[in-house]
Amino acid sequence: MINKKITIIVGCSSIGKDYALNYLVSSHNYKPLISHTTRPIRPNEKNGREYHFVNDKKFLKMIKNEELIEYRTYNTLQNGIPSVWYYGLSKKTIDNLDPKSRYVTIFDIRGAKDFIEYYGKDNCFVVMIRCDDKIKEERAKLRGGYSVEEWARRLMDDKIVFSDENTKGLIDWYIENNGTVDEFENELVNLNR
Repeated sequence: MINKKITIIVGCSSIGKDYALNYLVSSHNYKPLISHTTRPIRPNEKNGREYHFVNDKKFLKMIKNEELIEYRTYNTLQNGIPSVWYYGLSKKTIDNLDPKSRYVTIFDIRGAKDFIEYYGKDNCFVVMIRCDDKIKEERAKLRGGYSVEEWARRLMDDKIVFSDENTKGLIDWYIENNGTVDEFENELVNLNR
């Protein structure tokens, strides 16, 4: 078993990060660290479960008050209209962690680096999920809100953000998510050994 308190999941768009987190929480007694975001809530999501959904004003106030360990912005297209989405993890989220519990969270590369700088590399285990681009695109279409332009932008961004240069020395474990759900879950089970 990995003896680090917090498992950090990273990976490109539509790679299975949310599924991995939810599986570890529901089937292996991990506790999630819930980030704040200004992005619109998706069907089947619940405020406080996947994210704390807040408006821009609230998020900007959290930044101003230095309440966040890390935060980032994403320039995106929402129904063809340029939009900025904020994501960040509040310091309050980790103030009272139970040392006997295992925790899991999702970050992009910059967020993972910022969190590790704040919380310590010895307290973190970084898992990168990888997947074929065509499979990711099919999953993105099923998720809803898919647009060709936005997907092309995300792929270009992901190639830079998740390059070997940006991830060097950061990733502790790799998981491939090109197959069935059962195969993916079997890969995740290995985190518990």
